[in-house]
Amino acid sequence: MARFTSRKFLVALGAQLAGLLTLIWPSHVEPIMATVQAVVAMVVVLLSALGYVSAEASIDRAGAGRASGEDEQAAR
Repeated sequence: MARFTSRKFLVALGAQLAGLLTLIWPSHVEPIMATVQAVVAMVVVLLSALGYVSAEASIDRAGAGRASGEDEQAAR
């Protein structure tokens, strides 16, 4: 299952889908490309926001671990 959710696979699948749609409906190339651009923009915004949240969470987790270790040393 991890193979189907990898970024490389999803990008390749999206490219294949866009290419296939362009071949099937050549008169609709511009709307297809506009849709692809909109979807890519939304994915970039979403993934960058999730990346930021993940980075902040790991920083907070590391800070909390350090703070609890300092509390234990102060109690001794």
